[in-house]
Amino acid sequence: MLTVVTEAPVDQQAELLSYVKHEFRSSAPTLDANKYLMSNGKQQYSIMKRALGIS
Repeated sequence: MLTVVTEAPVDQQAELLSYVKHEFRSSAPTLDANKYLMSNGKQQYSIMKRALGIS
């Protein structure tokens, strides 16, 4: 499923991070992949924030 986020106000950044982590968890095929994705969650979030233009 492709989800497009068009707006993400500052007060919703934590909610966005939680959503991103949940999506990574639910799509991870193994526990090892889950651990890897969760440990890199903040990096992925930063990449998404830059892509969305959130400062």
